[in-house]
Formats: sequence, structure tokens, C-alpha cells
Amino acid sequence: MNTTSLAVVKSADAIDFSPVRNIIHDLVEKESVSSIAVGVALNGKIIWEEAVGLANQEKQIKATPQTLYSLASVTKPITATAVMVLAERGLIDIDKPINQYLTQAKIHDKHGQADQVTIRQVLSHTSGLPTYCHFYYENSD
Repeated sequence: MNTTSLAVVKSADAIDFSPVRNIIHDLVEKESVSSIAVGVALNGKIIWEEAVGLANQEKQIKATPQTLYSLASVTKPITATAVMVLAERGLIDIDKPINQYLTQAKIHDKHGQADQVTIRQVLSHTSGLPTYCHFYYENSD
């Protein structure tokens, strides 16, 4: 895209995504990246979405813009920032139990006191809660 800011773009037609498209294709074709799915929205509408590569290499299933990817820890800084903005605005208290703010998705732990875990503890990984999944690596016990 040129130096035009997205904030002043009046129409999706004014945006040239070819530089980004080229980078994505190069990553998949030359850098051993399995697949990439990307989407761009402007004023609440998707103006470009594309997927390149294979979502499942063994079964040769192509990636689509709807392919689900495990984001793992990528979203932690974004989530933590959003939580701290809410705290700064006085909308939440990070020293109150997190379940106080969760509706139907309450945290439960059969081994501990999940009802007492605070937002601060979850953000700082000091809650004592177990991980939500376990990783098993090839050639390991």
C-alpha cells in the first residue's frame, strides 16, 4: 500500500494489496511456511481475504480464509493490554476474582480454588491453574 493512511481511504478499491500478497506467497513458497490466511476489514466490512498454502500437509487440504489456526501465546499481549485498559477505566478490578466477571465461561479447577483466582494472577501466570492443553513432542517421553 502507498503512504495513504487507512483512516482516509474512502474506498476499498483505493487499496493495493499486491505488496502484501507477494510477501505472503513468497513466505509459503520460499520460506517453508505451511500456510497463511489473512483478512483486512475497513469500516466493519471485509475488503480483502486470502489464504495460501496447505492447512493440512498430510491430507493436502488447502488453507482458506476460514481456516482455524492455533494462536497459542500470540494474543496474550493484546488481551493483557485490553484488560489493563478496562482496569484503567475503572470497569474491572484486577484484584477481584476473575469468575466475578465471567458469565457462563467460569473457570473451574478440580485441584484448587479457582473461585478465588484474581485477574492479576491470571495475567501474571501466578494463579496455579493448570494449562488448558498438554503438548506432546515427537521423540519425547
